[in-house]
Amino acid sequence: MAFEALRFIHAAGVLADHQVRDTGPCDDAVRSKLIDATLLSFERIVEACVDNEVDFLLLTGDTFDESDRSLRAREAIKEGFQCLDEVGIDVFVVPGPGDPQTAWNLMQGLPENVSLFNSEVDEPTAIMRNGNVLATLQACRDRSEASESRREES
Repeated sequence: MAFEALRFIHAAGVLADHQVRDTGPCDDAVRSKLIDATLLSFERIVEACVDNEVDFLLLTGDTFDESDRSLRAREAIKEGFQCLDEVGIDVFVVPGPGDPQTAWNLMQGLPENVSLFNSEVDEPTAIMRNGNVLATLQACRDRSEASESRREES
């Protein structure tokens, strides 16, 4: 069997439409760019996925910040996922502290290419190309989650 490279992009802490902080004083031109900086970075991630013909996009935590209640973030994320769906690129999402599972579950209209992982219950997912398994992907609880869960159980 010939070797097939696995191509994917992994992004964490995207925080789409979250305010950029600690910039110090800046002029109006820079300020206007900072307002859209995190949305633009998410768009660039999607573009990189398409340009590099990746097998999937892996988003692991804090793709958005639920406390922002940003409609712009949700719309940009859905539009990006739709763009990836149109070219056959899967998206795997592992929620984080800022974008918990409950927030993702409330997001209406996610395309079919999006898989939302729940580290508590999900089984490994096969990454396929041309009917062949290239790899498996599974969300795992981090140590802090596991420690907190054990404390809650005691």
